[in-house]
Amino acid sequence: MALLELLRRAQIVMTLVNVVVASLCEPTALVFAPLSDYEDKRPTKGIKVQPQAPNRLMCLFACFGVNYTRSVFYTQSTSTCYCCNEPPLSLDLEDGTGTKCLQNAGYVETWMTTVIGVSSQYHDTDPRFLATQMLGPSDVYPNYGDIQGTWCANFIDDKQWIEVGISEPMFVDQVYIYETFHAGGLQNISVRDTSNNWHLVWTTQQITDITQSRIFAPEFQSPIFKVTGFRLHVDMTVAGGWVQLDAMLAVGRK
Repeated sequence: MALLELLRRAQIVMTLVNVVVASLCEPTALVFAPLSDYEDKRPTKGIKVQPQAPNRLMCLFACFGVNYTRSVFYTQSTSTCYCCNEPPLSLDLEDGTGTKCLQNAGYVETWMTTVIGVSSQYHDTDPRFLATQMLGPSDVYPNYGDIQGTWCANFIDDKQWIEVGISEPMFVDQVYIYETFHAGGLQNISVRDTSNNWHLVWTTQQITDITQSRIFAPEFQSPIFKVTGFRLHVDMTVAGGWVQLDAMLAVGRK
């Protein structure tokens, strides 16, 4: 009887192992999903490299171990595993033959899709700097300067803001803001819930003037409600010039 019970338990364990292995080695919508756009690419920074990973399963386990699980790249020919804590769209990638990218399917990422409102926009009719330039993927980054393809307010003061929305409500865990001229001027961020109420989630009094482009990822407590939009308030008094925003990427859960 004891032997039969032992065998039964062993069978259960093996069944669970097979499920995990099948889920991770053969990605499904419930665990990890391959992103074909990032095949044959690998990240160049913001990563932890785990050498000698014999397969994708071990690569994923290694990345779980160092808590870098937003996206994972694995090169089978060299058994090299790249663990990232940012989504692929925000990473600097280079060619890496044979590399497969896997992203945690629990997370989704989206660019902004609509302009909800704006305090002002440069000359109102100049399409090069309208609020709509913040929609979709970045156009200017990593370039820096007074470059068309960004939102630029019409006034240099501390009262300018832009409100942008996403196509579907989601629980937001992180945002990536592409600042391409006088970075560091963002003063606060608010999010809009499904009842169109705004909630402040991040603010700072340390306005700076950074003379290079950057992807800014402010730390804030994830709202407990689904978010439909974002309000970005900028202070241009420190820079004494235009603060220009190129794009914004939101990462979270449906």
